[in-house]
Amino acid sequence: MKLKVLKEAPKDLKAVLIAGPSNVGKSTFVKSVIPTEYQKYVLNPDKYYEPELAKIGGGSMNMKDFSPEQLSAAAKAQAVAVKQYRSELEKAIGTKPVILDITGGSFKKVKETKEKLEKQGYDVMMVLLYASPYTTLSRNIKRDRSLDPGIVIRNWEDVIKNADLYAQLFGDDNFALVDNDPQGANKSFNLEDVEALFEKSKIWKDIPEEDKQKIEARIQTLIDKTEDANFVAFDELATKLKGFLK
Repeated sequence: MKLKVLKEAPKDLKAVLIAGPSNVGKSTFVKSVIPTEYQKYVLNPDKYYEPELAKIGGGSMNMKDFSPEQLSAAAKAQAVAVKQYRSELEKAIGTKPVILDITGGSFKKVKETKEKLEKQGYDVMMVLLYASPYTTLSRNIKRDRSLDPGIVIRNWEDVIKNADLYAQLFGDDNFALVDNDPQGANKSFNLEDVEALFEKSKIWKDIPEEDKQKIEARIQTLIDKTEDANFVAFDELATKLKGFLK
């Protein structure tokens, strides 16, 4: 009878979750801060989604201009991409480091991912990127793969409201909040200032004025909280990541 030779999982496995709202600059951050030798371990559903999205849009990924049929096809393509991403992650878990490019809008999902990785022997760290809503909305307009601005601001709120929860979940040693705003960025969220950024938003135009004011108040409260946040500088983070991943 032949005995199966079981491969022992590598010790000291590391996982890094790179989170942040849409248009915060995660892709650029990953390329510039994650050590070169670890770039091959980055997993992102966009790897599968964006080529399909370009096909649906006839070469364009500007979803603001998509027809209802194209949006439906894009939603299906995204679901398939997520399945492919999860399959790739399953294959990687327990055998090598993983660096996940995620959004972080669901605290529950992030917590489940962290616990799953830890059960497989991983030490897990989170880097949460921050940029003001004005910055993310402005960047969205310039992107090929742009979203309805109403989705962008909703996503921003979903992620940033979890910042304190993530800090508690990962602890001081394994959590870093990074300010990815450009110098001189508009840090406020005044409806008069941002109205032009929502000009083509189908979602925003259907929101009653009273509800827009409530959104403005919620967003500004979150912005005010970040003024006292313990941001980690890029050079400090690069050193921290190298130490964590080695």
